[in-house]
Amino acid sequence: MAETTFRPMVELQLTDAESFLRVLHVDDDDCFLMVSKQILEMEGKIKVETATSVYEALENLKQFHYDAVVSDYEMPGKNGLQFLEELKKTPNSPPFILFTGKEREEVAVKALNLGAFRYLNKHGDPEAVYSELASCIQQAADNVKAQNNNKMERMNGEIRDREKTMRGLKRKRTPILQGYQIYHNYVRPHEGLDGKTPAEACGIKVEGENKWMTIIQNASHPTKVNTEKNTEKNIPRNLTEKTI
Repeated sequence: MAETTFRPMVELQLTDAESFLRVLHVDDDDCFLMVSKQILEMEGKIKVETATSVYEALENLKQFHYDAVVSDYEMPGKNGLQFLEELKKTPNSPPFILFTGKEREEVAVKALNLGAFRYLNKHGDPEAVYSELASCIQQAADNVKAQNNNKMERMNGEIRDREKTMRGLKRKRTPILQGYQIYHNYVRPHEGLDGKTPAEACGIKVEGENKWMTIIQNASHPTKVNTEKNTEKNIPRNLTEKTI
């Protein structure tokens, strides 16, 4: 029997955070898993952990993070598609690659519709098959990294927008800032002032059950007040709720 020689697979680009990509390979054939693990780990850039059933794979996924999941289709208990459905129920599930020898178009279509990253046939020239699988694993990891980078960039953009808004509030008087000032000075009681508002502590009382309505009504119907005259007569500076 002729000896099969494997040449180096595609060059894998790794993230800065890890020195290898973590892959969970699920197949009910122990021998196939052993050979697949040896081939994928030849370059030292992929670390493969194995499981022989969907149940075992789901238990592993509860405990460890994986950059990709590679799974067979036909297995005892639950098959690859049922595994994929279970996997997609969890948030931030790793990319799923269906790696099977069953060339059935309906299986491939259903797998992709359920959210599989790729459908690959594990039969054929070993060098070509595993080179394609390694490339697919890399693409799946890159895709997740790009999505995470986009999320981070959107989050950073939102933070920058909030900072700009806050800087704008500090630089000029805006309706929002004035509203905050009115609320804290005239409406909101403070424990440090024995339940009084800062305005009440200074002798300014806003009357009525709805203080906001009192303030709005007085602003809509301004009354001329001779401050000096009121001070001389010691007249309390009160805002009274009006009936419109």
